Amino acid sequence: MPRELRPLPWIVVGLTVAAILLDLVNGRFWASDFRVYWSAARGLLEHGPVYGVAFGENTGFYKYAPVVAMGFVPAALLPYSLAAVLHVLLSGLLLIPILFTLERILMRHILGMHAPRMLLRQVLVLMCCAVLIARELHLGNVNLWLVLGVVVATEALLDGSDGLAGVLFGALWLLKPYLAFMAIPLVVGGHWRPLQRAALTVALALVLPLPFLGPQRWFELHREWLGAMATHSSYLTSPDTFQSMLGAVVRERTLVHPGLIIAVAALLLAGYGWYQLRSTRVQERSLVLPLWLAFAAVPHLVVTDQEHFLYSLPLIAFVLARAFMQGAIPSTWLFVSAMALYATRSSDLWGGAVEAQLVAAGALGLGNLLLMVTALWSAKAERHP
Repeated sequence: MPRELRPLPWIVVGLTVAAILLDLVNGRFWASDFRVYWSAARGLLEHGPVYGVAFGENTGFYKYAPVVAMGFVPAALLPYSLAAVLHVLLSGLLLIPILFTLERILMRHILGMHAPRMLLRQVLVLMCCAVLIARELHLGNVNLWLVLGVVVATEALLDGSDGLAGVLFGALWLLKPYLAFMAIPLVVGGHWRPLQRAALTVALALVLPLPFLGPQRWFELHREWLGAMATHSSYLTSPDTFQSMLGAVVRERTLVHPGLIIAVAALLLAGYGWYQLRSTRVQERSLVLPLWLAFAAVPHLVVTDQEHFLYSLPLIAFVLARAFMQGAIPSTWLFVSAMALYATRSSDLWGGAVEAQLVAAGALGLGNLLLMVTALWSAKAERHP
């Protein structure tokens, strides 16, 4: 661990504990998303319902694979309150390996040198994501686990550990199937081994519950899982998707069909990945930014909640590192403008009325889109390492 970063774990611990204590003191420790995972795991243990039941909130339907519920069985053996506190605490502490792994990737593979002000940059990453991190911990979701999986898989690819990268991608895509959008840069770059390992991981994980559940219950639960995924967006809305953002300016709704938007986004990502592959001398390095852009774009393509925009955390770390090294004024101001929208959507900051206006305007989505543009701008020098 670099000496400059030694205070970072203590900063993360302090912020995580403070967030939990504030929620407990204010009676806002809901962990409603974790209740869904915990309740689904209890359903497996007690042969009760897993799908089609709202656990807690009226939108609290479990919509993940049965094997994911099996992963929460150890938590389901504990009383809910204790399990929730432990889950939220552990989720917050994941920021430590996330930030350290990102710093290693930037230093060893992307920037090719020691980037200045390591601690300051990591604290700025935390500040930019503070509102989303607080909401993530408040709800007890698993998005920080996904961010950790993506950055570790990225480092594994860069280090030549295709098998480990494939296993991690497979686990990520099984947990959140829409993250398979990240397969596009792998296909464009010809990274077939991690793709094969990911497919094998998914297949084995789907079969894993069979001996524990029995054939009939295994089949029923997987059929219900597919139905839950198919109806996921029917009871949710988001002003931050590309469909909503385009729909606000285009009256002809057929032009903003979600399938068409995903297809166009896939083509643009594939085109950029192809361009990076041919303009960057180090093939593995050319993969990183397309992967992280694909990760950041996911909340624009499917209807999700606010905290899913934590998927842009690696991009924020990348842009900040570039800004401190290059000192480029245009990209710095572009980044500041992006964060003014991305990092500030909170009723705790502005009150409910102002937050409602920010939500209606799709401010978070606009900020995230501007962040992706900033990352592309900052990467221009990447073609000449």
